[in-house]
Order: sequence, then C-alpha cells, then structure tokens
Amino acid sequence: MTRYDKWIRASDEAIDGSMTSVWLDMSNQYIGNLIKWDLYRCYIDFVREMFALCEWPPKAADIPIAFQEAVYGGNNPEFIHFAVPAILQLFEFYLPMMFTVAALITERRIGAMERGQVAGITLLETLVSHVLIQFTVLLVQTVIMMLVMFVMFDNPFHGSFILCSLLLFLIGVNGTCYGIFVGMFCHTDQSALYMGLGSFFPLAMLSGMIWPREGMHALLRSIAFLLPLTLTTESMRSILIRSWGITHPIVYNGFISVSSWILLFCFVTTVYIKYISKSLKVIS
Repeated sequence: MTRYDKWIRASDEAIDGSMTSVWLDMSNQYIGNLIKWDLYRCYIDFVREMFALCEWPPKAADIPIAFQEAVYGGNNPEFIHFAVPAILQLFEFYLPMMFTVAALITERRIGAMERGQVAGITLLETLVSHVLIQFTVLLVQTVIMMLVMFVMFDNPFHGSFILCSLLLFLIGVNGTCYGIFVGMFCHTDQSALYMGLGSFFPLAMLSGMIWPREGMHALLRSIAFLLPLTLTTESMRSILIRSWGITHPIVYNGFISVSSWILLFCFVTTVYIKYISKSLKVIS
C-alpha cells in the first residue's frame, strides 16, 4: 500500500518489501510463458480489487498498454489451434503415401505387376489404376479428418470450407504422387520405410507445425521454404484462423506450391517409367 500511496516518494525499503520474487522452470518455454502470463493477470486483478476497496480508480492499476481484441484468433489462444493445420496436412500427406507404397511394393513382390505387363498392361496403366483407387480412399479420409478435427474436437474454423477442402485434397494427391515416386524407386519394404521415415521428420520439424518458420535460422528457413508442406501449412492456417481468401498471396502460394510438387513427382515418375520400359525392351 505504501508503494502505491507514496508512489515516487516511497522509500527503498517499501519498494523492496513490495516485490514478489518468482523462479520459473523455463525448460518448457510454452508452459513457463503461460504461468508467467497468468501471474501478471492475477496480480493486476488483485491490485484492481485493492484499488476499488480504497476507492481509488481501478484502471490506475493497469499498465499503460491496453490489449484489445485480437485481429485474428483469440486473446488466449491454445497451442493446438496453431498446430492443427500442420497436423492435418501431415496425416493427409503421409497416409496416402504409405497406402500407395505398400500397394505397389506388394504387387511387385508377389509378381502381380510383372504378370500384368506380360498380359499387355503398361506400368503407366497400373499406376493410373492405383491413383483412382487412392482418390476414393483420399476423399473418405479427408471427410473423416475434417469431422474429427472441426466437429468432434471443435477447433476454430473461420474460413472457406471449399478452399480448406480443396487444399487438403491437393495435399493428399501430393502424398499419393509421392507414394508412387517412392514405390517405383524402392524395391523392398525396408528401403521404402527408410525413405518414408527419412522424409517424415524434416517435414514434421520444418513445416511450421511446432517450430514457426520465422524463428528458424536463415539457412533452415531457406530449406524449409522448399519443402512440400511449408507454404501449404501457412496457407491452411491463414484460411482457418484469418479467414483469408484465394486472392491473398500467402493462400495462393500454398496452392501453387502443392501443385508444383504434384507436377514434379508426376514428371520424375513418368521419366523413370519410360526409362524402365526402354531398358526392358533392350533386354528382351
């Protein structure tokens, strides 16, 4: 009370005696910052009540910075709301990839692919049939994931449903194309597993799911920019939380990125198939 009553004329003993020392465990930065913010908020509420009892203006207890309602999101956001777009995309990308790789390698291992080629079915026709089947599975997967994330768990959804669904579907198509790419280059389950896991962790760590791209080292930031899910994560977050449309650069850059990766995987796979076909003709 002496500190507030005397203000700048308060003695050093009164100022030191009014201090509350806090030692936080900041090994978990997110939890530590939450505790720090709660302490600030509880202290301000306590001082306001004290000022009201003393018939002083309660607003005088506030610092001269007023946080208004957040432009995007809420004033008390949860970490899961930040991570949901990246989690959605990781599942949407990797589940079709694993299904496609498993189907291709299984067909190759049991000899179904070779028997089909003997019967006159080309590799390209085999891959197209896999893509059509995966598209059906992908549609069901996308619907279920959106129902679970936004209906069951009630995560925020403020943007366009069409844009969000289209972006998720394109990410699933990208995962399917990547699965075909891995399935054609890898001839065993072990090599496909190594390639899949080896690509999973960079995407999970550098796509902005846990570690924002703005906080990365300049070298890592330039690498993350080239990954398939980085720009789409920012695009999805802008659609869901900020309610931005397709005309915003961050949103359409995500669509350009995923479309470019789809074309890249399709091009490399097609070139590899033609190379294999020519090699088989030369051998025969």
